Amino acid sequence: EGPSAALQLEQRLREASEGGGGATSSGRSTQWGRVATLRSHLDAVRCVLCFEDFGDVALSCGEDSVIKAWDFSSLVPALESGEAALVQELEPYLSIRGHTAAVLTLAAWPSEGKFFSAGRDGDIYVWELPPPLLRETTPGEAYALPVARPRPLRGHREAVWALALN
Repeated sequence: EGPSAALQLEQRLREASEGGGGATSSGRSTQWGRVATLRSHLDAVRCVLCFEDFGDVALSCGEDSVIKAWDFSSLVPALESGEAALVQELEPYLSIRGHTAAVLTLAAWPSEGKFFSAGRDGDIYVWELPPPLLRETTPGEAYALPVARPRPLRGHREAVWALALN
């Protein structure tokens, strides 16, 4: 089976950083190439969380109060071909709504298939993430599987800026 898309992406970025281009603090040159563009948020993005335990999924959140789930597995052919000029625009496979203000941070609990979100509304949510494998949509079509909105964990009077799991 070979490395996951997330690991391939990381390896490609590491190899690109060892190529020619701009200078780093150590004097080595770097050349970064864009592999994919993730567009869908309507305002600034505050946090991106990448992990392969959910099947090459990345989560993003931001000022638009929405959490987006992105499937990186479609990047595998581009990474395997090594075509630096190939840049893909990915669409999220899932948009999750529940916060009433900007979502500022995310934390993953991959062994349980869950993640946490917190934001300017002072609420913390625990979500179950449907894997992208359940999706049977055409490109650009929204993911139709509903995500249950859990009750928020309340108690903060101000924004929650960071989450960490141990």
